[in-house]
Amino acid sequence: MTTRYMERLAKIEEVLLIANKKIDMNDLRAGCSYGVPESLRPLAWRLLLHYLPLERHKWQSFLADQRNNYDQMIEQIIVEPGNIAMEQSNSQTSDSDHVGLGED
Repeated sequence: MTTRYMERLAKIEEVLLIANKKIDMNDLRAGCSYGVPESLRPLAWRLLLHYLPLERHKWQSFLADQRNNYDQMIEQIIVEPGNIAMEQSNSQTSDSDHVGLGED
C-alpha cells in the first residue's frame, strides 16, 4: 500500500473511530471521497445518510430506540400460525353485508 493511501486511511479512521464528541461531516465527506475501508463502510454510510446522529454519545440510545421500534413493528405484523384460521374466519363476509349494493 502506498503512503498516500495509508494517510487517507488514517484520516478516515480518525474521523470515524477516534473519540470525537461530534463527527465533522466535512471531514467525513473529504475522507470518504477516496473510498472507505470495508470495515468502516457501514458506519460511514449511516452517518452520510443522516441515519445516525453526529453526536457519538447519542448513538447507543438511538440504536436501542430503533431496535425497540423494529421489535414493536414485528409484533404487530407477524401472525402466529394458529391465529391465521381465526382471523380468516372473522374476515369472511356474509351475503347480508352486501345487501343493497349495486341494486337500482
